[in-house]
Amino acid sequence: MYKNVRFLIVLIVSVTLFSACEDTHDDDHMDIVGLEIRLDGQAIVTQARNAQSGQIEVTGTIDVVSGETTPMLTVAFIDPDGDALQITDSDFSIGIIPTNTALMTINHDASLARWGFTVQGKQAGTEVIQISLFHGTHADFESRSITVQVHSSGD
Repeated sequence: MYKNVRFLIVLIVSVTLFSACEDTHDDDHMDIVGLEIRLDGQAIVTQARNAQSGQIEVTGTIDVVSGETTPMLTVAFIDPDGDALQITDSDFSIGIIPTNTALMTINHDASLARWGFTVQGKQAGTEVIQISLFHGTHADFESRSITVQVHSSGD
């Protein structure tokens, strides 16, 4: 009987400790449903849930001319109420991954603009990027593919 009681106490304490550890990590995650990429405060790309179909859609493109660089583009992550999140915790950062670096270069300097980046066009064509919001070393949010159109300088 004593062994069973002792085993139950150890089991209860262990379960409590492990579940408490899980809870502390979940509180730090952002509740993000979409994003906007803004140029001069205006959304040029939006990822959001379509109210009618319920599907997540990306609208808009990033346009740049080959040999040129876009003005600073800023990323705003959107909460379930449709509002831009104000992320102040230094544990969060963005990652921007291009699928083809032969067409473009992504420039992100967090010391200049934490949520900003520029795109430098190298060669005419269409490619995509993916934007992630990282919490430490893991992504709390990953965008769908966002189209980048690099135009030739004669277009």
